[in-house]
This record gives sequence, structure tokens and C-alpha cells, in this order.
Amino acid sequence: MAGKLTKRELSTFAALAWASWTSKNKSIHEQESHNPRMLAAGFVRYVHDYNLYSGAVVQDSGGTLLVTAARRRIGGWDPSIAEAAAMCFGIEIAHRLATRLFGLRVMLLE
Repeated sequence: MAGKLTKRELSTFAALAWASWTSKNKSIHEQESHNPRMLAAGFVRYVHDYNLYSGAVVQDSGGTLLVTAARRRIGGWDPSIAEAAAMCFGIEIAHRLATRLFGLRVMLLE
């Protein structure tokens, strides 16, 4: 199937499959009333938005979430490049956090 669809079409297909599975689980296991069309539209939007942004999550050594951040990126990136960009963004956010909250001066190696 991947060879017959564009990247965007494949992302949409995956989002709809994910939404279908979630809708089934909500109906069967959680007995939760929901609108399957709205759920599917939300999943598709989430996946397409995800492809436009890089994100970072900063945690302390105990795993406590300190901050999350996202920024829009331009163009389509290879996954390994996107991961590297997210790591750099995470370091940038950690540096800002350390400076603002603790008055620390952190030197970033380039």
C-alpha cells in the first residue's frame, strides 16, 4: 500500500485506522458515547499537524516533566534529521529553562 499512496495519503490512512481502533475501544471497553466522525477528523488533523512541527520534552533526572515545546518547521525532513532537530530544540529549551528558573549560565558546545 505504501508504494501506491503519497506520503500525505498514507498518513491520512494511518490516522483513520488509528481513529477506528480508538473508536472501537471507546465503545466496547469504556462504554463512552462519542462522535466517530469528529474523532476521526481530530486524529487526521493531529497527524498532519505533527508532520509540520518539531517538538521537545524536557524532564529532570527523575523523569518529572519540566516543559514541553513545539515549533513549526519548514519542508519535509528525513526522520533522522527531524530527530536530530528535535534534540537540538530540546537542548535549546533546557538552556532557556535553566537560565530563567535557576539563573544558571550554561555553555552550549557547538
